Amino acid sequence: MNSWQCLKQIKSLLVAQKWTGSSTAIFPNGSVIITQAPPKKGISLNRMPYAFIGLGSGSSDPVHDELPDKLRVDVIVALACSVPGDPYGEAAMIGRNIQSTTDSRGRGILELEEELFNAVELLNEIDGVVIQFRAMGSPAPEYDETHGYIVKRGYRFEMDCTASRAYSEASKFTASESGGTVTLSWTLPATRYDLKAMILRFASGSTPPADKDAGTGITVDPVLGTSETHAPGAGTYSYRLITAYDEDEDETADRWSAGVTTSITFT
Repeated sequence: MNSWQCLKQIKSLLVAQKWTGSSTAIFPNGSVIITQAPPKKGISLNRMPYAFIGLGSGSSDPVHDELPDKLRVDVIVALACSVPGDPYGEAAMIGRNIQSTTDSRGRGILELEEELFNAVELLNEIDGVVIQFRAMGSPAPEYDETHGYIVKRGYRFEMDCTASRAYSEASKFTASESGGTVTLSWTLPATRYDLKAMILRFASGSTPPADKDAGTGITVDPVLGTSETHAPGAGTYSYRLITAYDEDEDETADRWSAGVTTSITFT
């Protein structure tokens, strides 16, 4: 994944992050934003708490200086929160009058940072991406007419990624036959913001379909399932499994992996 994909993935992880042990989101709708410099006036429009995600400095293959497609990039995540009736900023730091253990209201920034780390470390599950926490800034106070006393803090993560976009394939794609029915199974690629569906195609003979439009389709249900059956009759059959991605998040696939293949012969 490249920087563009990684920032979108981090945003999706923060939006999806729940208070530990609950199904309640940490951040309100619209309060996780990718930006380098949020406008001062815009901050008053955000519901607290919020997270701003931006890029810091970067370099190409800093270890060996031989692979220009390998990048090391700094990602900065800035958290901010406020608690009503908090003239000194103590509540914004450590929390006060918490509504419940699954509610963001009344939470301090030091409680938010724990969930930030829980969310961002999930990015390490994406193939080819490594992200490590490197530094944090001092909590900075600010007064806003809408929110009152606000505490902000920036967190720097160092991320190894690629210069080019990547669309991961499934793995461990196998075929087995019993009683004339072929069972196809696989392991899904790492979960990410644009993962849409699995596309399964087959053809007679030992040459698998070349792409998502070649051969004959087999419906995968559910669309991100991990197995499917097929009863084509005796013979030799080849299969290609392709991962579809919805890159612009409009509910329609617009990018596809190269796919993985397998074949089987039975009588």
